[in-house]
Parts: sequence; C-alpha cells; structure tokens
Amino acid sequence: AEKEPHYHILNVQDIGLNHVITEYLQSRGIWQSAQGRLKEVYYYVEDEQQKRNNFFAAGWQNANGSWEIRSTDDFKACLGHKAISFIPGSPDSLAVFEGFMDYLSWLSENPFADESVLVLNSTALLQEGIAKAKSFKCIATYFDNDPTGRKANQAFMAALPQAIDHSTVYEGYNDYNDKIVAELGS
Repeated sequence: AEKEPHYHILNVQDIGLNHVITEYLQSRGIWQSAQGRLKEVYYYVEDEQQKRNNFFAAGWQNANGSWEIRSTDDFKACLGHKAISFIPGSPDSLAVFEGFMDYLSWLSENPFADESVLVLNSTALLQEGIAKAKSFKCIATYFDNDPTGRKANQAFMAALPQAIDHSTVYEGYNDYNDKIVAELGS
C-alpha cells in the first residue's frame, strides 16, 4: 500500500504577496531572479491525530509537477515526488545545478544567459540528470563544494567528458548561493 502524504497544498500564487517569503528571497540575494520562476506555496501538514499545522514557503515546480520548497530557517522539502527540472534554452549549451537556489544565484549574475538549464533538485537524481544532459555539446556544472557535491560532479564529468566544473566561480563557499549571500553582507 502506498503511504498517504501528510501534506495538503491549499494555494499557490505569485511571489510578492507574503512579506516573509519576499524578505527571505531578498536575504538570499535572489529576489529579482525569482520573479516568474518561484511561487508562494501554502500548505498544511496533518499529524496522526489530524491536527493541522499551516505553513508557507517559496516553491519551485519540478518535472513531476511537485513542489520543491524552501523557507526561513533553511527548511527544505519536496511536496510530492522528487524529479529534475529542465528549462530549455540553447540546444548546445547546458548549465547544471544541484538545487534551484543555486540556479537563481547564477541567474542573478548572468541575467542574459541563454543556456538550457538542468536543476537536479537532489543528487539522488544524478543518473536521470546525466541521461538528460547527454545531447549537449557544452556542459557547465555548478555542484556544491561539499563531499556530496564533489562526488556528484566527478560522476557527472566521468559520464560526460564535455562537462566542465564551474564551481571555481564560488570557490571558498559551499555553493553559489552562499557566495551571493556573503556578497550581500559586504
């Protein structure tokens, strides 16, 4: 038997209506690049006694139509089934990211980029990402500078020799968004 989800989505709307979500995205340095790409997701979770707890978060829709969500205090989850996200652009060039916060960070520094974009949404989806990336001639990877990200990047580059590691752009930081946030404080 399949387990019933404990969450229920109440509403999805454009960002900018909830000041907490707006301030969170501004604090992460991605407010501008989030326009038209993220949504405000309102949902509740029921416990075993059917007690409801209401929540809201910034959400990014994956290829399954599920919501990858982030909110203050670094809460991360997926409402639904995990999947990659793909944004078509150039048929020859691809930029690959672990998560959407890093994609939006890159986009904030490269607003006119025309690359196709692949967001894994989880390194567990690495093989699916590799399969999706095979047809691209030029691949730029932007994985986290932690053991999981480095291992995923090595596997990606071993499978696709045309892939080039671009994590040097945020060298000294765990990921692209950490660099953007640090620069906000400068």
